[in-house]
Amino acid sequence: MDPWFDSNLVWRALPIVAEYLPVTLTIFFYSSLIGLLFGLCLAIFRVYNICVLNILSVMLVSYARGTPVLVQLILLYYLLPIFLISLGIDINAVPALYFVIAANGLYLSANFCEVFRSALGNVERGQIEAAYSIGMKNRQVFCRVMMPQAVMLAIPDMSNIFLVALKSTALAFTVGVMDVMGRGITLSAQTMRSFEVFLSISIIYFILCTGMERIFKLVERKCSFHRLK
Repeated sequence: MDPWFDSNLVWRALPIVAEYLPVTLTIFFYSSLIGLLFGLCLAIFRVYNICVLNILSVMLVSYARGTPVLVQLILLYYLLPIFLISLGIDINAVPALYFVIAANGLYLSANFCEVFRSALGNVERGQIEAAYSIGMKNRQVFCRVMMPQAVMLAIPDMSNIFLVALKSTALAFTVGVMDVMGRGITLSAQTMRSFEVFLSISIIYFILCTGMERIFKLVERKCSFHRLK
């Protein structure tokens, strides 16, 4: 065995850290879902300039995009319970996993908001005016004309955000959530072999990100084909 590198440990560590892959995927799924839906709402507030909601949307997006997601997670996990206790609300029993999902969801919603806002703004104005001219209401124009085209236009940028969402799950260990990264850190402390363990973690994330990237490229090609038709 090489004194500074044990290749066998890399492969032995893989199934150990992979046992916590469901936790990582749970964080990814729910934070992405929250980010997608909330980001769409924020984009609608911005596009339609809905008075107070538009101002709040601008402030929230500016904060979420202007500060590191790790800082947002720490503030949410440590300071929010203190603030709520002063109001008589105790959330100390809430699992740390929920705070991770909420923090990641907030961060992703800001990014999705900008993507959707740009995509909605790029929908041809002539099509929107044509929809109104045949008697469509605002909701019908949005759901039947603007949104389908905006989703097509947003797919390339959305794929990048989903990749960021997957990789940002690695921050969950900072508040004690035992996911792939958290198990890897404890394993590296047990074996005193950080390099091999973190190489195993990188293999898992690389496989996940590469697979997701290929899926989105396939979806993008399908959407491009339908647009050409």
